[in-house]
Amino acid sequence: MEGFKKTISNKNVQDIFDTFINQISIKLNLLPLIEKVKVSFGKENEFEPALVTPRGLVLAKKSAKNEIILKISPKFPEFVPMILLREAYLCFLHKSLRNNVRLQFFIYMLIEIDLSREKKIEKWKEAVRRINAFSQFFDSRLDSGNRLFQFKFPNSEKTIISTFFHYLRNLNMDISQLYFYPNLMRIYLNGLKQAYKENEDLLETIRILDVIFNEVKSYRALLDYKLYYKKFKENGKLETSLSLRRFISNVRWISRYSFCSPIYLLDWNTIGLSFYITHLRFHPSLPWYKIKLFLKQLPFFVVTQFVVSGFSREYYGYFVIPSSYDKDLKRFLKATKENGFLVTADLFSVLENRLFFNLNYLSVSADNHRFISNKSRSFNEKLVLKSSHSYTNSCLMSELELLDFLILERARQVSITGFGFERRESTLSTLKDDYITEISKQKKIILALRELLKEVSLNIEVRDACLEFINKNKRYGYFTLYERVSQIKDLISQLKHFLRTINAPLPSAKFLNRINTKGISPNLHQNLFLKNKKLKKYLIRKLYPLYIQDKSKFLKKEHIFTVLFKILDNCKDLKLYDINSIRNIITNPNLFESLYQQKEDRIKQISSQSPLTEITTSEVESRLEKFSGTKPPIIKPCLLNSLITLTADKAVFLLILSFKPTILAKIQKLAKKFPSIIYYEAKGNQFSQNYIYCTINIPYMELKHQNKMLSVFHHLFDENLVSCTPVISPGITQIVSRRDFYDFIYKQFFYTPYLFEHLFNYCRYLFGENLPSLGEKKWDIPNSTLFENIGISDLMKDINASREEKSLNRRKLSEIGKIINNIEDIFQNRSAWTELKRNALYAQFVKSLIFEPFYPCFGLQKYHIYFRPIDMNNCDLRLLLSNSFLSFRFLDVNRSSYCFMIKYIFPYNNPNLSYFNWLTLSKKNISEYCLYTIIREHRLYNFERNIEQKEGSTAWNLDISQFINYSEEVIFSSKNSKILAKYINREYMKYRKEEDFNPHHADFLDLASFYPEEIKNLKFVGNLPKDENLYHKIKNLISHRKGFLKLKLSKLQLDQKVVFILPSVKSSAVKPLLDVFKFFNKVKVYEIEGEYYLHSFLEVKTFELGLCIKIWFPNIDIDNFIEYISEIFAYFNIDHVFMYTKFHEGKKYLKDLFEERDLRNDYKPLLNFEWNPVDKIWMSPKLFNEDFTPIYPSLFSSEESKSSNQIEKKLNE
Repeated sequence: MEGFKKTISNKNVQDIFDTFINQISIKLNLLPLIEKVKVSFGKENEFEPALVTPRGLVLAKKSAKNEIILKISPKFPEFVPMILLREAYLCFLHKSLRNNVRLQFFIYMLIEIDLSREKKIEKWKEAVRRINAFSQFFDSRLDSGNRLFQFKFPNSEKTIISTFFHYLRNLNMDISQLYFYPNLMRIYLNGLKQAYKENEDLLETIRILDVIFNEVKSYRALLDYKLYYKKFKENGKLETSLSLRRFISNVRWISRYSFCSPIYLLDWNTIGLSFYITHLRFHPSLPWYKIKLFLKQLPFFVVTQFVVSGFSREYYGYFVIPSSYDKDLKRFLKATKENGFLVTADLFSVLENRLFFNLNYLSVSADNHRFISNKSRSFNEKLVLKSSHSYTNSCLMSELELLDFLILERARQVSITGFGFERRESTLSTLKDDYITEISKQKKIILALRELLKEVSLNIEVRDACLEFINKNKRYGYFTLYERVSQIKDLISQLKHFLRTINAPLPSAKFLNRINTKGISPNLHQNLFLKNKKLKKYLIRKLYPLYIQDKSKFLKKEHIFTVLFKILDNCKDLKLYDINSIRNIITNPNLFESLYQQKEDRIKQISSQSPLTEITTSEVESRLEKFSGTKPPIIKPCLLNSLITLTADKAVFLLILSFKPTILAKIQKLAKKFPSIIYYEAKGNQFSQNYIYCTINIPYMELKHQNKMLSVFHHLFDENLVSCTPVISPGITQIVSRRDFYDFIYKQFFYTPYLFEHLFNYCRYLFGENLPSLGEKKWDIPNSTLFENIGISDLMKDINASREEKSLNRRKLSEIGKIINNIEDIFQNRSAWTELKRNALYAQFVKSLIFEPFYPCFGLQKYHIYFRPIDMNNCDLRLLLSNSFLSFRFLDVNRSSYCFMIKYIFPYNNPNLSYFNWLTLSKKNISEYCLYTIIREHRLYNFERNIEQKEGSTAWNLDISQFINYSEEVIFSSKNSKILAKYINREYMKYRKEEDFNPHHADFLDLASFYPEEIKNLKFVGNLPKDENLYHKIKNLISHRKGFLKLKLSKLQLDQKVVFILPSVKSSAVKPLLDVFKFFNKVKVYEIEGEYYLHSFLEVKTFELGLCIKIWFPNIDIDNFIEYISEIFAYFNIDHVFMYTKFHEGKKYLKDLFEERDLRNDYKPLLNFEWNPVDKIWMSPKLFNEDFTPIYPSLFSSEESKSSNQIEKKLNE
C-alpha cells in the first residue's frame, strides 16, 4: 500500500484515505459498502491516551448528510497511516461485522502485511499487542497465520484475501466465533490440488525436495537447491527426468503458492518435555457439556480426534507436558479413573513416528478414481514418500533462551506460519514479530500487576469483597474459583447488554420468563452459563434486582468481579494456583509490589539474553544446525509433515495394534493404497508390550463401504487389532507451544505442585460424586465370526465402480425431490409406477425401495434397543435376540467394548424385556441401554439450499458460520424469518384400530406372506409376472393406511450420516429443535418414547417424549457441526445424548449362530407370537420358567405350517 510519502496533515489526510479505499477496492475486486467518508484530525483531549481498543484513536459519527465523519487522534502522527488503512478496510464490511473483534484482529494483521515497510511499523506492532481484546488471539498464536493472506491462487490472479472478503460480503451476520478458516482452507486447497493435477511435474519436484532436505537437513537459498540438484543427480542419490530449469521454476511456484515447506519434527523429550499419546473415555453418565468444560481446563492436552459410541464420549490426543509433571499427571488420571469419571485413561510413551504420503492421490488419476491401484499403469511408486523419526528418553538441552523457543516453534510449522523455500532473510521479520509479541505480552502482565497493586492498596472495600468471595468458594480450588468468577463477570456484561436492548426494565416475573424462553443473549454460547442453576439463581435474585434498585451498587459489584478476575488471570499467567498464596497477595499489597518488581526484572533479563538485534541470518542458521546436529537430534527434517494439510478432506480411521514386525510390513504395503498413513510406535505405561497407534486417511465413501473397509482391517490384522474405528477429526490441529511454561531466568520449566490437585478438585465440582466403575472385559470371539472376509483390492474396485458424479445437478436434485415426496401416489398408479421405473434418475439415485408396515395397525410395535454390555461373555445372545428380532447390528469400539443395536417386533406396548432387566438391574452387566419406539416422523429433503455454483460445477456448501447464525435466529429470535423448508410428517399410531387385531385378518395374512425379506427391495417390483401378487398386496396395504414406502438414496454425495438419540426432551424444545435441523439438506427427526439406563442410575428411567435425529452431511469435516449441535442440546437441558455414525450389519454372526436354518427364507417373526383370543392381544413367548431357567423360543414357529395353510388358502382365493 502507498499514498503517504510525505507528512500527513489535515490537507492531505482525506486524499490518503481515499487512495487506500481505491487500492483495497482493486485488490479485493469489491466496492466499499460505505461510500461517503470525511476524514480529519480531532483534538488530542477527545481521545484515549493510547491505542487500547480495536477502534482506538478514532471517533466516528454519522452526519445529517448520511456520511461518516472520522476524526483521527493527532497524538500519534506515526500511526496515522495504519489507522487510516484500518478504517478503510472496515468500509468493505457489513455493519453487523465491523465490531467483530476477531475480524478486527485479522484486519490488524493485514495492516502489518500491507505496511510492512513503514518506518514505525515495529512500534505499531508493540502497541497492537497491548490491546486487551486481542490477547486471546495472540495467546492462541493466530498472528502466526497471517502469511496465508499473502497467498495467491495457482494459475489465477485471485488471492486468499479477496476470497476472504467476498466470503464476508455474502455472510452478513454477527456471530461471536466466525468459523471462516475451514471454508477458506477448503477453497484454497481445492485450487491447490487442481494445480497439482494440471502440472504433475510439481509432484516430482516435491519428491526431489524431500530427498534433498532429508540429506542436507537444512533449507537455504534457491541457489543452494540448484547446486544440490546437480550434485545428487551426478552421484546417483537422485534419479529424475525433470530438467534443472523446470525444477527451479517449480520450486519458486511451490514456495509462492503451496503449504509445502521444509519443516522439522521436534523430539520433545530432548528439551525436558514428555510426549504421550492419550486415549480418554468418559463415563456414560457424564453430560457432554461438562466434559467439554473439563477438557478446556485440562492443561498440556491437545485433542486430535474424538469417537462417538453411544452415550460415552471418547477423545484421542496427546500430552506435551514438562517432565516434572509426569508423576502428577499419572496420579491425576489414575484418581479420575478410580473415582469413575474416566472409564479409560491410557498414556502411551512415543518411541518412533513414521509418515507415509502418497502423492499419486494428487495426480490427474485421482480425478477418475476414488482409490488408485498401485498396480495401475499410472501409479508411480517413487511418489509414495516416507519419513521416520525416533524419540529419545533423555533431555539433551534443558537450558533454552527465548530465541531458541521461537525458532523451534516456527521450524515445526507449515509455510503459512513457518519458514518457506526462500532466502533466510525473509524469515527474520517473522521471528522478530514473535519476539515483539512475547515481550509485549510480558509487559502487559506488568502493567496489569501495577494496576492491581494500586487497586488492592487503595480500595479496601474491593480488597475485602475479593477476599470474602475467595473464602466462600475456596473448597474446590483455583480452577473452580476462576470459572465461577469468569462466568459472573461475563454474566454481568451480558445483563448490561440485554438491558440496553429493551426499552424499560421488565418486572421480575417477565424477566424470568424471558430468560427461560429466549435466554439473556442472542448468542447460544453465552446462554450456556445459565445451565449452572446457582449462577441462574444469582442472576435472577441478586444481579437483576440490584441493577433495577441501585445501579451504582450494581456497577460497584461489576468492578469487584472485574478486579478479582484480573487477579486470578494474572495468577494463571504467573503459574500461581494455591488459594492461600493468592489470598496472601491480596491481603498484603507488599507481595504485589514484590511480584511486580520481580516480573519487571525478569523481562529485562530475558530481553538482554536474546536481544532483537541478535535475530540475524547467521544466528538463526547456527541455532538450527545446533538443534539438528545433536546426537540424537533435537529436530529432524520432515517435509512430508507440511503436506498433511492436503488430507483435510479425507475420512480418518484410527487403528491401535500390537507391535510386531509383520504388522509393520502390512502397514507399509497399505501405504501404497491410501493417501497417507501416520503411525507411532508407543509403549503403554500400564502395559508390558508396545503398540502401534495408526491413523489412515481414506477418501470419503458411502457408509456401507466404510463398514467393509473396517472388515478389511479386522481380517488383515486379526488378533493383533486392539481397536479400529472411524474418528471425527478437526483436520488441522492447533500449534503446540510450551513457551508459557518455561522460566527463561532459571532455565527450566515451571513446576507448580498444586496444579493437578486443584484440577482434581475442579473435577469433583464439575462431575459430582464418585461414579461406579465399569471394568469392561474382552469378548472372547474371533474376528472371522463377526466380519466378512473382504479383499482390499476387490473393495477398492467396487468403490471406484460405484463412484458418484463429480458435480451435482440442480435439475436432477429437484426431480429426485419430487419423486421422494410423491412415491406412494406414484406406486399406487400403475402407469405412473411403470413410467418411474424407466426413469434414468430413479435408477441412478434410488438405491432401494422398502415397504414399512404400520405395526400398531396389527396389534404390534417396532422397538429399537441399544445396549453396551460390561462383559459380553456373560450375555446369552440367543435370549437377547429372542424370536422376533428384525435386525442385529454391532459397533466394535475396541476388543473390550462392543455396542449393539437390535430392532424387534413386540406385542403393542408390551416389549419382552425380562432378560434385559435381569442383565441391567440384577447382574449390573449393562453400562448403557436405551429402548425406544417411534411415535411420529418428520422427514426433510431440501435440495434448494447449501449449494454453490462455481466454474461450471455444482457442489454442497455446508457452512458452519451460516448454521450458527441460522440456529441462533431460530432459537432466540421471535421472527424466524429464515425458516422456509417444511417437513413431511408421518404419524405411526394414528390408524390403529382394535378390530383389525386378528391373525386371520386379510391384511395381516397379506403382510405375513412376504414379510420380512420381500419388503426390503421393491425398486422394480412388478416388472416380472411373479411380482404381480406382491405389488397388489403392498398397494392394498398402503391404500388401507397400514404401511408406507421408504426410499433409500445414493450418489447424492451425502455420505456421512450422524444419528443423535435424545431420551427425555421437554415438549417446549421439540419445535425449535425441528426448526434448527431444517438447515440441513437431508434430515429425519423421529419423536420417540421408551426408557434408558446408564450405569450410575438406581433404576431404568422412562420417557414419554424423546427425539431420534438423523443428519446426512456431505464430504466435509463435521467436527465443528457436532460440537455446536452438542451445545444446542446442552442449552435445552438434554444432558444424555446417544450418538453414533455407523453400526456393522451382524448377518454373518447370525448365520453362524443359527447355522442349522436359512434365516433369509425361513425366519418369519410375525408368526412367532401367540394370539390371546380373550384379550385380543399378541403375546411374546416366555424366556424363563419358574426356576428362572432360560427357555429359548424357536425362531421357526410350530404354527408355521398351519399359518402357511391359511396364507395359501387366502392366495388361492
